Amino acid sequence: MNETAEKCIIREIEEELKVRIKIVNQLLSIDFDYGTKQISLIPFVCKIVSGEIILTEHIAKRWFNFDEWETIDWSGADRELILKNYNDLRSLA
Repeated sequence: MNETAEKCIIREIEEELKVRIKIVNQLLSIDFDYGTKQISLIPFVCKIVSGEIILTEHIAKRWFNFDEWETIDWSGADRELILKNYNDLRSLA
């Protein structure tokens, strides 16, 4: 499948959260090595344009203030992604 990262995130969010989004901005990507697998994360800042969040793949959702981000048990890749984009994310808070 030749799907752009933008089309992928729009489709994934609609499938997994049942909301339609609009991409506002793309942040810096990372490649992360877990030892047994390597992943690439391509982050986007998005806005919900319609629908209410309904979880289809996840067991919980949580809204938090940016100042609370360090209290959450992030995966290694997610933590690295946040740190790489810290200033941009902080400016959104």
